[in-house]
Amino acid sequence: MCQRLGLAVVFDVDYSVRQEQFRFFTESLRVNKLKGYVDQMVMEAQDYFSKWGDSGEVDLKYELEHLIILTASRCLLGEEVRNKLFDDVSALFHDLDSGMLPISVIFPYLPIPAHRRRDQARQKLSDIFAKIIAARKCTGKSENDMLQSFMDSKYKDGRQTTESEVTGLLIAALFAGQHTSSITSTWTGAYLLSNKKYLSSVLDEQTESGEKTWEQCRSRYLV
Repeated sequence: MCQRLGLAVVFDVDYSVRQEQFRFFTESLRVNKLKGYVDQMVMEAQDYFSKWGDSGEVDLKYELEHLIILTASRCLLGEEVRNKLFDDVSALFHDLDSGMLPISVIFPYLPIPAHRRRDQARQKLSDIFAKIIAARKCTGKSENDMLQSFMDSKYKDGRQTTESEVTGLLIAALFAGQHTSSITSTWTGAYLLSNKKYLSSVLDEQTESGEKTWEQCRSRYLV
């Protein structure tokens, strides 16, 4: 886990420092922060589903995983990543994820291809975020995202978070939420599709917000 997230973050630090870093997570996910992400999430979802068309079949798990990465990139990793570097960063996160194997728990430094790709991806991500952090500090630009929240975080002794720590905390936040969110979303969709009574109620709710009726949407939501 430490190799994937990086040194000096989460489980690579002592308990007291880890608790402070958990405080950074909590502060970055407070209600007032989350409210600021809603419009961005809605925009991403509307843009994504507008490309589906009115009929056909989809791999629900793949589609929702991709949507969650898109929303996370904008709300957590920042506008710079979402607008300019999404494909690169998404591929690097995939290499990180693929580098967490059962054997990694016992032999985290085993010189196998998956671990080499993992370590290279971690370094490249660090380089990418170091440039973004430096650019924001240079211009004085401040954004409403988790990246900015971690940049502004301070330990109790007044020390500012480092670029490496910010990158590691971002990686930890994305992995902590991405898997659980995609799994929960996929199962929710699967259960709704197998229980039309509840799906109908959900679609009726959407209809009130301007969506199509159940009969019009039916083929669109089949997998």
